[in-house]
Amino acid sequence: MSSRRLTTEEALSLLFNWDSDEEEDVSETEDLSEAEDNVIDDPDCQFSDEEEDSEGECAAISTSNENQRMQQSSSTEETWTSKDERIILDMTNLEGRRVFQEKWKPLDQTDLHAYIGILILAGVYRSKGEATASLCNEENGRPIFRATMSLKTFLKISRVIRFDNRETRAGRRDRDKLAAIRDVWDKWVEILPLLYNPGPHVTVDERLVPFRGRCPFRQYMPNKPAKYGIKIWAACDAESSYAWNMQVYTGKLPGGASEKNQGIRVVLQMSEGLQGHNITCDNFFTSYWLGEELQKRKLTMLGTIRRNKPELPSEILKMQGRSLHSSLFVFTEKATVVSYKEKQECSCHEHNAHRCISEHKR
Repeated sequence: MSSRRLTTEEALSLLFNWDSDEEEDVSETEDLSEAEDNVIDDPDCQFSDEEEDSEGECAAISTSNENQRMQQSSSTEETWTSKDERIILDMTNLEGRRVFQEKWKPLDQTDLHAYIGILILAGVYRSKGEATASLCNEENGRPIFRATMSLKTFLKISRVIRFDNRETRAGRRDRDKLAAIRDVWDKWVEILPLLYNPGPHVTVDERLVPFRGRCPFRQYMPNKPAKYGIKIWAACDAESSYAWNMQVYTGKLPGGASEKNQGIRVVLQMSEGLQGHNITCDNFFTSYWLGEELQKRKLTMLGTIRRNKPELPSEILKMQGRSLHSSLFVFTEKATVVSYKEKQECSCHEHNAHRCISEHKR
């Protein structure tokens, strides 16, 4: 891996000017899961230049030229790349023309950067849950939002922004649930290590991004605050929390088979490219075999481990008779395991079991 770090301008240039060379299977069948994309709600219809236009006109499909170009691509099934190598910009303009037809004013790169800048700035202002209209309100809003673009333009771009060609998505989604953003996501993850050199300690863990919308790989995790969302595996710098590598979990493998040794696979993939670092992880990931594999890559590991792991000697699991808060160490040539007694074992009789549970909860 190259040690050269990119500037912010270089990173944006790579992301927005990236030429996707992946071959796409073109499907002529409409993606029913995206059926709502064909309809514009009444509030969105206000974006037309003429207020009296009907919803049917707002929801019109792409122009004849666009249809002709799509049919040609569908018949040849050749490798597809955007004509000016700007995937986000081209796909957004394509969707804008499909939805608004001649009323769509094509975006340029400056427009797109301004739109993304507003999103980032809204995060800086901690505007989660705040109505979009309030950001641009003349009395209580923030002047920089109004100076950048009108609320009408911002909502219009939000309606049609796309990261892929939705007309060819159905075929790609059959083999990749993340097809709608796969190209841009992978390129963004590829850029992350070029922007930051992590410190000596890196953590690998899961993160649930809250989301309750429609998504074929949305997860339910009752132990998380949000409970519903999209699960992401992430390798982050332990001190700054910078995400050095990320991977979206899209569910079970094709065929419904459960993945074996998933935790080991995740750590090895998330730490690929690191050297001389220590990886910290929890008991979902930790195993003796994982530690050996990381050592081959000149990495060390620190983590908790589950009691049922076969590599643990039975003696280290015995707590009876040990002093409270005592530690028992076991060594090999390459690893150290410590067993810590956190609390005293229960000595209650069976008829006092309910009382015992109540006392322990206190």
